[in-house]
Amino acid sequence: MNEIKDYVFYAILKGDKYNNEVSYGVKRGYSTDHDSYFRSFMDLNPYIIDTDNFCYDWNGTLEEIASNGNVIIANASVEVEDVQNRFFILYLPSNPSLYQLSSLEILSKEFKNHNIEVGLYGKD
Repeated sequence: MNEIKDYVFYAILKGDKYNNEVSYGVKRGYSTDHDSYFRSFMDLNPYIIDTDNFCYDWNGTLEEIASNGNVIIANASVEVEDVQNRFFILYLPSNPSLYQLSSLEILSKEFKNHNIEVGLYGKD
């Protein structure tokens, strides 16, 4: 994985029969529109969310993805050019796996220089 600042949306998956990938994301480009990045993110893995619960609001959908056991990291200020002023949201499941926690521990070094909001979602 490259530095988290390079991503708009990043997932550390719980892993199941549909999600063989461990993690993936959509890197920031020239667009300042979350919707285009969100569509690309959802196109990478159609099994990350139950299609019955899919909505086009990226924030609500990411909450649902986290409640299904996945860790999601989102750059909520994609329009901000200065890396130090970007704002990230972490969507955490109620029971993260050891792999997810280890990945977050590695990423925590990067987050020390960023504004972060953490939300806990899940059924447990």
